[in-house]
Amino acid sequence: MLSGSKGPKTRNAKIHRPAKTAKPQSGRSRRLLQFQLTDSAPLLYHNEVILRDGKIEFCLTSGNYGHHLGASIGLGYVSCTGETAADMLDSTYEIKIAGERFPAIASIKPLYDPKSKRVKVWEQSLLSPTLGMTAAGPLGAYGL
Repeated sequence: MLSGSKGPKTRNAKIHRPAKTAKPQSGRSRRLLQFQLTDSAPLLYHNEVILRDGKIEFCLTSGNYGHHLGASIGLGYVSCTGETAADMLDSTYEIKIAGERFPAIASIKPLYDPKSKRVKVWEQSLLSPTLGMTAAGPLGAYGL
């Protein structure tokens, strides 16, 4: 073998290459949804069971209390093979916390500020000369 050559390819590289480059043909099998509990008392953390139309679907991947929403919110995957987003949202969802079921609202869009109005107002205020900002804006002192 010549010096500097990498040598023969390993068998594992040949076996796993098609799996890495192959594209899925069937589409999505699951989709990430946001859940908001209709009751403000219980708290979500993670691993709470998601029930869709009374059947166990999966577990929440994360959760916490949404202060702006006034209720607990969580993220979790739901199977969606052959379904549209509207079909998924038409289902009834419940989250099981410590053996008790709580109704939940499912959403694909962000539950808080879904149209990004707060971000757009903030961007406009940075560029607005009527708010007393300099031409460089509030970050001009930092050279940005």
